[in-house]
Amino acid sequence: MRKEIIPLTSIRGLAALWVVALHFTGNTERVGFPNLPVIIRDVALAGGFGVDIFFLLSGYILMLNYGVRTNYAEFLWFRFARVFPLHLAVLAAMVVGVEVMSLIGTHTNDPEFFSLGLLPYHITLTFVWLGMPLAWNSQTWSLSAEIVAYLCFPAIQFLIRSISRPVLLAVTGELLVAQGLWLYAMGEAVTGGPAVGRALFGFMAGAALRISTQTFALPLSAAVVSGAAVVALAAWSAAPLAVFPSAVLLVVLAAPHPPALLAHPLIKWAGDISYSIYLLHVPLLIIVLMAARHFRLDHAAAGIYVLGVGYLLTLLAISHLAWRFIEKPARNTLRRFYVDRAAMNITEAKSESPT
Repeated sequence: MRKEIIPLTSIRGLAALWVVALHFTGNTERVGFPNLPVIIRDVALAGGFGVDIFFLLSGYILMLNYGVRTNYAEFLWFRFARVFPLHLAVLAAMVVGVEVMSLIGTHTNDPEFFSLGLLPYHITLTFVWLGMPLAWNSQTWSLSAEIVAYLCFPAIQFLIRSISRPVLLAVTGELLVAQGLWLYAMGEAVTGGPAVGRALFGFMAGAALRISTQTFALPLSAAVVSGAAVVALAAWSAAPLAVFPSAVLLVVLAAPHPPALLAHPLIKWAGDISYSIYLLHVPLLIIVLMAARHFRLDHAAAGIYVLGVGYLLTLLAISHLAWRFIEKPARNTLRRFYVDRAAMNITEAKSESPT
């Protein structure tokens, strides 16, 4: 594995918080909270594009780490170690929480959303492949869709290493156009083939982008311009066009001397815990909205700000704990298990060799 490029970690944290802003704003409006100022509201509600940044970034970073050839079994095991432990822990906590609520006579507003019949497909992260509805920890739809890209990774590597660098740059542009056209045609699809295509085009574009532009040197000012363009285009309902400045932003951030702000420890910390933020923000929001209705915060003009600050601080705190005590230890343990088993197999093979 290569040395971590901190700004790429940081941008993952900012994208995760953008998705959080989307769900907080959309759900508080739905249950009757006062509207936020128009500019803040429009930017927050554009947070669905944060997931498309994830897809692009995932392809970019995995190609950065693994290159155009890799041990496929190791790759899949390490992806499993990255994705599943915290996913299963959060889902288990949700199941327990729903059952406890049922026992004490408290019920959710949408019992079908927490259907036990849908649970096996959400445990295995296969529900998007089958075109099933969102349920339980709904935001895991992107994980389900991106697993298809993981399964296709060797084919993506083969295609990229088979193309000359000048041609690959043109292919990268075509993949970015394809990602934008897919978003335009399918919208922000979250299940079925449209969602899988959304993840796959973004992932492939990111992977090709890494190899085709790794020698590029862009000015730091391009980071500011491209970052602002991403937010503005997404907020103005032009997300399909935002894929292009997103690609520019990744190239700038991966350069040897990226913007210092995105190397700040606090923003980098948000990137470190971004997966925990992503998986925990919907379950926590469900709890927070139930509590807000109980205490009638939705009737106070300042209620949305009090709720927002409290929700964000609580989310960051529990996400840090989940990252520190579940996500990181589980990932490291599973990776060590694979490495130890591989070393053991090599030793056994040598001992059995007749030479």
